[in-house]
Amino acid sequence: MTPRLRPAVMYYESRSAMRPSILLLAVLLAVASLHSLIACSVPQSPVDPQPPQSLTALLEAGHYRRAFAALDVTPLAADASAHDIAQREYIESRVELGLGHYELAFQLAEKAAVAEPRNAAFHVQVAAAAGRLAQHAGLLKQLTYAKRARKELDDAVALEPKRPDALYGLMMFYEYAPSLIGGDKALARKMAEDLTAIEGARGYVAQASLAQERKDSAAEAELLKKAVAADPDSYAAHMAFAKFVKLSAPAEIDTVDEQACLALLIDPSRGEAWQTLAELAVAAECWPEVNGLVQTAERFNPDDASAAYSAAVAMISAGKNLDLAQTLLDHYLERIPEGDEPSAGRAQYQLALLSEKRGQKQDALFHLRAALDEDPTMEDARKDLKRIEHSNP
Repeated sequence: MTPRLRPAVMYYESRSAMRPSILLLAVLLAVASLHSLIACSVPQSPVDPQPPQSLTALLEAGHYRRAFAALDVTPLAADASAHDIAQREYIESRVELGLGHYELAFQLAEKAAVAEPRNAAFHVQVAAAAGRLAQHAGLLKQLTYAKRARKELDDAVALEPKRPDALYGLMMFYEYAPSLIGGDKALARKMAEDLTAIEGARGYVAQASLAQERKDSAAEAELLKKAVAADPDSYAAHMAFAKFVKLSAPAEIDTVDEQACLALLIDPSRGEAWQTLAELAVAAECWPEVNGLVQTAERFNPDDASAAYSAAVAMISAGKNLDLAQTLLDHYLERIPEGDEPSAGRAQYQLALLSEKRGQKQDALFHLRAALDEDPTMEDARKDLKRIEHSNP
């Protein structure tokens, strides 16, 4: 591990050399750990974080399984009002959408919106579910769902002209929908600008995503810097900036490390920052730290093993430490993936790639078939299955 990489641990030649963000993170992680933190090590005792308690907070942080469990133990009262029922359907729709049950999420959101047609949040949720269904549908269905999403977002904005999630949804529609049904990149930019005027950090991140689509990396970098400056407490802004630098300027490890660590200070229960730091540890070939990061991440959120998956994918891509990569993927497959994290099918596909790198053709075929059993829509797995089946022994 090089002195430049200090993710989530106190790696130092002298304490005075530590950056402020890393020092703060070290303090956070050391709360329940009294032993020394040295190179390539992380605390073995869990920090006892206070998880978000409200359903809304759980959903905003992407803790869909925890939200599902909370709903399961809080049934509606027998005499619940029509409003309470609609609100429950809305929350259940958000949970189901996060868990990948798109059709159920759409049905629940529709019921809520029909019950309370003047609730803008309900219309936005119908649009969100329709958008996800469009992504997994054939061409004709895609157009139908996209039109429905546009209608619901228009209804939401008519009710609340400055509603951030509705403006963001319209931005996405205008950017990606074909012009035949109303797509308009100029209007997408306007929606992003309108969003920025309401929520600076979120709006700048949205504008940066449009700059990425235009392949304007200079504008993207400036917009992401503005996002972080607009709201230093925005987890999304720090992670968007970290991911941009990681892809566009991989040599700038310090910036990626710093932004991911700042995100962890905001919310250590979310997976994205841990994923990034685990990938950096793989790049530095610091294997004990990879394990330590994975273990610490799961102490903050036992439902989320995405750091293990990300580290394994990085190892397989680099052809490094395939034994540890297999261990991490096997570990990932021991639980149902959290929310929007990679499916079991994706993990099986990575095991197939790993087996092929080892020259284990039959194992690769086994994992490819398992991946397609989990998710028949995985075209990359289907193509690789045909390729390996027709390759020489």
